[in-house]
Amino acid sequence: MKNSAASVGQSRLDVMRAALRGEWNDIINFYNLQQVESPSNNIDIEDDNNNVLVSNNIDMEDDHSKVLVNNLTGDTILHLCAQCRQTHVMKQLLRIFPAAKVLLLMTNRKGNTVLHEAAKTGIVEMATLILKKELDGGGNQVLISVPNLNGETPIYWAAMYGHKDMFLFLNTTASSREITSTSTSTSMVGPITTRTDGSTILHAAVLAKAYDVAMEILEIYPDIVSNRNADGATASHILALSPSSFKSGTMYSQQYLGATPIVLAQYAAAIIYSFIEIENYEIHNAAVHRTHQQGSSLKEKFNLYFRSLCKGLPVLQLIYNVKLKHAYAIQLLRKLLEKDHGQWTINYEDPTYGLDDKYNDLENRRPLVTITTRVTTYKVREKPLILATKLGIVEMFKEIIKAYPESIEFCDEEAGRNLLHLAAEYRHERLIEFLKSSSTNSKRNLDILVVGIDRDGNTPLHAAAKLGKHKPWHIRGAAQWMQWECVWFQRVRRMLPPHMLRIKNSNDQYAYQVFTETHSNLREQAERWLKEGSNNCMLISALIATVMFASAFTAPGGNDSQSGRPVLLRNQDFTLFLHYVGLSLFFSLIALGLFLTIHAAPFNEHDFFFRLPLRIVFAITALFNSVTFTVYAFFQTWFLITGWTFRLGLLLFDMGLSTLAVLFFAELYVDIIVGFIRYLIDILFI
Repeated sequence: MKNSAASVGQSRLDVMRAALRGEWNDIINFYNLQQVESPSNNIDIEDDNNNVLVSNNIDMEDDHSKVLVNNLTGDTILHLCAQCRQTHVMKQLLRIFPAAKVLLLMTNRKGNTVLHEAAKTGIVEMATLILKKELDGGGNQVLISVPNLNGETPIYWAAMYGHKDMFLFLNTTASSREITSTSTSTSMVGPITTRTDGSTILHAAVLAKAYDVAMEILEIYPDIVSNRNADGATASHILALSPSSFKSGTMYSQQYLGATPIVLAQYAAAIIYSFIEIENYEIHNAAVHRTHQQGSSLKEKFNLYFRSLCKGLPVLQLIYNVKLKHAYAIQLLRKLLEKDHGQWTINYEDPTYGLDDKYNDLENRRPLVTITTRVTTYKVREKPLILATKLGIVEMFKEIIKAYPESIEFCDEEAGRNLLHLAAEYRHERLIEFLKSSSTNSKRNLDILVVGIDRDGNTPLHAAAKLGKHKPWHIRGAAQWMQWECVWFQRVRRMLPPHMLRIKNSNDQYAYQVFTETHSNLREQAERWLKEGSNNCMLISALIATVMFASAFTAPGGNDSQSGRPVLLRNQDFTLFLHYVGLSLFFSLIALGLFLTIHAAPFNEHDFFFRLPLRIVFAITALFNSVTFTVYAFFQTWFLITGWTFRLGLLLFDMGLSTLAVLFFAELYVDIIVGFIRYLIDILFI
């Protein structure tokens, strides 16, 4: 291949290898020499209704084999050219082949034409060449509407891979050439925009998180907004299953600050994220416009400067792209709310909707609030709001409640749990905070939710009493997890009116009984964790206390032979040494006593709410102070003995090593203690 086109030979493998090596000039020369003729046997391309769209003569054993380069996938040289994004080579190959239109309609083993591969790359120029060649060949213009084995057309692929320009180009071309019986966009919904499993191009775009493409699709094909795929999912369901498409599900959210190994880098990224101002997306226009607001001049200047920096710094470009995706997801959600009313409202006139009489028991004081929904055979039966609540997508939750306040009464299909049940069970703090906010609507919504009872007779407190399936990222060890569960239970408990606390579920259990039963294993793990940890810490505290006690009577520099007093008694540094030794001894004994009380605690559930965490905080803090003052005493002893006569470099080296050791211990201290302190503070604001 390196010297002449003849080296390609007749081997398909040689052609494929040459293409993968990028030796396209030799391939062009090879096909120039071959002079591929028009095929002669019959091949039919059919639409979804088994109607023949085009019929051409192709010799599958001879001429087709000349352009086939991969027996395994069935790809022709045109497929490979498109996959390698060789627009210039594609142009020359289309000029070489006299029966290029027939070759364009050839499919690989997955049913993909060369236009599918071009749509996948997003190169509009390549798709233009292919469609122009098809148009030059005369006859029906069907390449855009040819589906693969999954029923996916090139337009579907453009949406699936998030190529907005390619999608708009193919859609415009399809409309102008009247692929279907009429020229309206609605008529193309079936044959062009829908896959065999019912997934539409809107499903594909949302699944690809190409929300700008999805907004374009909604504008062109508004009728597909409520279409369901084989699993029963609409585009709204797919969006509700994507927490990372919203700020609340990423590391830029306040609740996840500190979750990454490099904390400072995460804080810096979050600050940059907050300053980025995203322009409003404009439908049918690749450009965007900026909405100027008074008082935003600083952000405007920062945004201009930031976008110029993004061109040279991939990290900044990544942050910008994430913010852009989040902003477009919100805009898409608002359009879905505007166009698809069925997903967000309750049909009170429908006889299949109504109140669940199972728990309308006035004698047992079970309130009449549960609203059931229509049962379908779909796998995805829940409303998007229910899915968003389970995954904690705060932005989606707020937007839906704002647009359709009545949706606050939605319950899940599985057990008839309302939104507060789900937020309590899945431990979503920000959803609870939103429901507890001081606005009038929020208070009304909360009044409805707190008295909700599911089909099993569970109140929201029963839901909070169940052990959470996923512990928060900041939890360190079983003891912190148990503390978090106790705080969460009390937080939900104080939201409910008094009469709801005395309701039993269908298993004849109060909420606190459910808590005790489901948390028994976690309580035992927390007990073992604390006892093992306190044993180790008591050993360290005792060792430090022993060393410091001995140091108090073993003065650096020795004692005077006549008076018995320390030789360096009048030295100011010696006074500091005594202070450090005394403080270290004091804190080590305090830590020893506190760890003893922890070890001897009864370890009941309520002990983990306040008493044990408070002791842990004081005990670990005392131990940390003891270690710190021990290191100070060591340095002070060194200074007294050497009299500051050592070299500065040696001093800095030794101090640096000791400081690193203290910092390492401090990092461990903070890592353990912050969680306990956080929830102790939360107790004050429950």
